[in-house]
Amino acid sequence: MIFSERKATKMEVLERMGFIKFAVECGAIQLLKKPTFTLKSGRKSPYFFNSGAFSTGYKMWSLCQAYANMLCNSRFKFDSLFGPAYKGSSLASVTAALLTDYDMDVGFASNRKEAKDHGEGGDLIGISLKKKRTVIIDDVITDGQAKDDAYRFICAHGGKPVGIAIAFDRQERGITTELSASQEIKHKLGIPIISIACAEDLLLYLLREQEQYPQEFAALTRYQAEYGVA
Repeated sequence: MIFSERKATKMEVLERMGFIKFAVECGAIQLLKKPTFTLKSGRKSPYFFNSGAFSTGYKMWSLCQAYANMLCNSRFKFDSLFGPAYKGSSLASVTAALLTDYDMDVGFASNRKEAKDHGEGGDLIGISLKKKRTVIIDDVITDGQAKDDAYRFICAHGGKPVGIAIAFDRQERGITTELSASQEIKHKLGIPIISIACAEDLLLYLLREQEQYPQEFAALTRYQAEYGVA
C-alpha cells in the first residue's frame, strides 16, 4: 500500500481500495453529502480522516499491518520508528511489532509532551535514537508543523530522519502555495513521504461506489477540483 512519486502497480491500487473501504466501514473516513467539516485551514470539506476510529485491537492491527506492509516494500533503510505523541506512539509500537513478521526487528520511540523530571526522566520514550536511521510514522499531514517538530526532535537526539510514513494524504494545496502539505514538508526537510492511501484513492473508491455514494462522490469531485493538487 504505497503512494509515492512512481506509478502504482495494479495490485497496489487494489490494496489501497481495500484500505479505503475498510477505513470507511470503521468510520475513520467520514463522508458527507455536503462540505461541512471545518478543517484547520478553515476550508469546508466533504470528508474527514480520523485515525482515532481504529479503536479496537483488530482495527489497530489492520491499520498497522498496512503500515508494516508499506514500509517493508518501501525504499527506506531504517533502524527505528518514531511516533509523535500522542497518536503516533501506538502506531510506532504496533507497527514495529508487526514488522517482525517480515523478519525486521526495529526499535520504536515517541516523545513526551512534557519532559519527565523523575524516574528515567527526559522527553523520550523508547529506544535511543542516537545514530538510528528513523522513519516518522503518523496518521496524516495537515500543515506539516508536527512533522517538522518530529524531524527536529530526532535530530536533537542524535538520530537521522530518513522518511515519513502516513496513513492518508489529502493531496490538497496549502493556503498560500500550489504545493500540498506533504509536498511542502518533503521540499523543506528533504526526505521522502509515503502514504497508505490518498484523496485520489478515495475519489476512485467513490467513483466505483456511485450507486451508494452519489452525492458524496459529487461533493468530493468539486472539492478536489477546487483545492486538490495535480
